[in-house]
Amino acid sequence: MHTELLASLVLGLHLVLAVAIVAGLILIPVGGYFGWCWILNRRLRLLHAGLMCFVALEALLGLTCPLTVMEYALRGGEAPEYFIASLLHDVLYWNLPAEIFLLAYLASATWVIILWWKVPPKEGS
Repeated sequence: MHTELLASLVLGLHLVLAVAIVAGLILIPVGGYFGWCWILNRRLRLLHAGLMCFVALEALLGLTCPLTVMEYALRGGEAPEYFIASLLHDVLYWNLPAEIFLLAYLASATWVIILWWKVPPKEGS
């Protein structure tokens, strides 16, 4: 039972990180256009860029995300038992060819680099 809860917490963290990365891809250019100062925060942008580049590098090297590995190990390779965990699992894990994800991750990493140049973070923030 404890491992199921821990696996669900890992899944929840994984989903939060994925949503944060995608949100950043959208909110950084929108915030740059509207002059939102929080999107210029250097630490936030470094974290966002680092996460996106890590995901793209994993895909490029054909590696599985450590959070995915951890969740599946905790579940013993089984699907989630509980409804919410099962729902979150379905939202996060799509059944598409790896090449689709690789292209999406590389495009997203390229977009993050372009945003760093077009909407640069402020020094010291």
